[in-house]
Amino acid sequence: MLGHLNLVNSFIKFQIFSFSLFIIDQLAGLEWLRTLHEVGLNGILADEMGLGKTVQVIAFICSLVQDGAPGPFLVVAPLSTLTNWCTEFARFAPNVGRKKTNTEIILK
Repeated sequence: MLGHLNLVNSFIKFQIFSFSLFIIDQLAGLEWLRTLHEVGLNGILADEMGLGKTVQVIAFICSLVQDGAPGPFLVVAPLSTLTNWCTEFARFAPNVGRKKTNTEIILK
């Protein structure tokens, strides 16, 4: 339970992210991404389809932006998912600047 409270407390500070229905596994994934970033490691967020990887990555990028990271941020995903990424950013992080080209989204 203490770990859950730590995850919730770390999530609450992301004020530019407008989604509050995280499940505990999504919070754990977000915390894992933040921990990797803090210690200078890379990782791949991968699990079953439909478990919220897009939302976790958007929340992570929002946390970086809120912490003052200059960007840009690279998300590697199939071209067929580009429209979904744009839609999800507009839905969950409308205040995060973005520019869409034919094959990429550039976050300011």
